[in-house]
Amino acid sequence: ELQVGQKEAQGPDPGPGREGSRRVPKEIGPQAGGQGGEGGQTGGAGQGQGREGGRLSEAHQDPPGQVPADRRGTDRGVLADLLERAAFVVAISETHRRFLLGANPRARVEVVRNGIDLGRFLWNGARPRDFRPLRILGAGRLVEKKGFDDLVRACALLRDRDVPFDCRIVGDGDQRPRLEDLLRTLCPGDVRLEGARTQDELIACLREASVFVAPCVTAPSGDRDGLPMVILEAMAAGVPVIATPITAIPEIVRHGTTGLLVAERSPERIADAVVSLWRDPDLARRLAAAARRDVEELHDVARNARRLASLVAGRRGLRARL
Repeated sequence: ELQVGQKEAQGPDPGPGREGSRRVPKEIGPQAGGQGGEGGQTGGAGQGQGREGGRLSEAHQDPPGQVPADRRGTDRGVLADLLERAAFVVAISETHRRFLLGANPRARVEVVRNGIDLGRFLWNGARPRDFRPLRILGAGRLVEKKGFDDLVRACALLRDRDVPFDCRIVGDGDQRPRLEDLLRTLCPGDVRLEGARTQDELIACLREASVFVAPCVTAPSGDRDGLPMVILEAMAAGVPVIATPITAIPEIVRHGTTGLLVAERSPERIADAVVSLWRDPDLARRLAAAARRDVEELHDVARNARRLASLVAGRRGLRARL
């Protein structure tokens, strides 16, 4: 079995209604052509077991943008061969499934979505105006594809609009010096870089957050996120989510239903989305409640583990009968 997906970390130990589409300002939504992911990003491949001989092998398939041009054809060919030999393949999203079938249409690809321990992420209640100031949270590695510079610029716009807020960005990485320079220039004192935190510490931050922003972008190298786990964690905690339509993110953040999507590299749209949730707490509550329900239905780690175990057991049963 070959599992294909992606994992994000925030440092060490990384750590109901669907009527929310009403009253969502149209200008906040993603721009045409901004979906991303159809070109075929997959975050990584784990262990694979070929059909013949039952040997265990390992492989890795980088997103196309992360692979040097002279290697892309070779890596695609290796992936197609591995998919041909695999008993079945597990993808974490429909976007990743389409990418894999594009590499080998004969592959048996099953979607088993990322799971989280819902017991650790208790319902926050979606209360964007309960806090004065508004508490904005971002979390992830401080690398270019996370787009945190756009969040900083959005915060500067919020300050200019006299929106009371503070913003915390949890995580560390090579973009920290650049972000620190940007903070000193645009909004000193309004945004704090918290550094790496454990998952328990991140959960505590989510309990206090009014809104979670994931401003992911496609880096010039082509590098981009697949499906950040921290978005699922924020949704599970009842924190309204603003994100960009990168790769598989629109599968979980459905604009106006389970969150708000904005075009990548658009600080103005991020600021607009934050203001819309701040001014309309009913909208924030509807989005957060629908998001929590989706996470419960699709991303419960116990349920998804049983699904994966069932796939493996079915394969072993077939093997035994043969």
